[in-house]
Order: sequence, then structure tokens, then C-alpha cells
Amino acid sequence: MKIVLDTNVLLSSYLFQGYTAEVFDHVWLNHEIILSEWILKEFREVCSRKFKIKESEILEVLDHLRGGASVYQPKGPPPKICSDPDDDNILHIAEFAKADWILSGDSDLLKLQQFQKIEIISPREYKLKFLV
Repeated sequence: MKIVLDTNVLLSSYLFQGYTAEVFDHVWLNHEIILSEWILKEFREVCSRKFKIKESEILEVLDHLRGGASVYQPKGPPPKICSDPDDDNILHIAEFAKADWILSGDSDLLKLQQFQKIEIISPREYKLKFLV
């Protein structure tokens, strides 16, 4: 399955050793991870600005992600569905890559439940479906 990982899922799995990290590991080993240049840029900015992580550490994680995920640069403008345009970028990459799922902790995305035929689930829902 093709699964888009929202930036908040990447941050949570990288920064905290909780169930999201466990979910990330399972997705990494069992599915095709879909990312965009936009997601990687946002990840880098948040790690640097909010969490004060060293640039060398961030680049190491980004290299790892690029090595194991499919990274796309979607064409055209993102859809205008969510109140937060950042969320529309997640929908855009999912649509462009023909993803099966979006894995997100963002409440605005989660309340959509689905975008076109792409299911939107939380890491907790994923864990209940696949890791219990």
C-alpha cells in the first residue's frame, strides 16, 4: 500500500519513542511511504526552529527518509479543501501519488476521514488495525 506520512507523524516518530515510532517502523517495513518535497521542507524547518535540532542531525534523517521513501513534487496547485493550506499540501501529494492512505495526527485532516478514495487515519488507528 502507498501511505503518505504527514509531517506531524514524521516529527512524532523521530522525536518521541512512543506508539507513533512503532507505527512508523511498521509502515517503513511493510508499505511504500510517500513524501513530498514540501513535507521534507516542513519537517526540516520545524526540527530546526521549534526543537533546535542540529542541522547535521536533520540532514541525516532527511537522507534516511529520501533513501527509503518515494519523494514526489506534485504538479499544479493543491486543492482548497481544508481551513489550513498546509493540510491541502498533504491531500495534494496523496492525490498526485495515488496513495491508498494518509497517516496523520492532524484533527482537521482526520475529520475528513477520506479524500477521494484515500482513507485518512491516525497512527493510533493504524496500530489498532495492524499491530495489536
